[in-house]
Amino acid sequence: MRVSLRNLGRILGCICLVLLFAPEGWAQQVTVTRPVNLRPSPATTEPRIELLQPGSNLILVESTPQNGFYHVQAADGK
Repeated sequence: MRVSLRNLGRILGCICLVLLFAPEGWAQQVTVTRPVNLRPSPATTEPRIELLQPGSNLILVESTPQNGFYHVQAADGK
């Protein structure tokens, strides 16, 4: 099979776009089941950004907890 340089460039460009946007597609969405504090880092000494209520949807950024905290992203980007 012979691929021209022009087509090869298009293929590589498509692959780059897929890799650039793929992590969002792989992220797991989770739902809050009880009131929880959203904090900027994994420590109770940090001030609360907001109180999340049951039913709030979050994106689980890292599935392994750190000090009992999960790295998440709220719908508003926090």
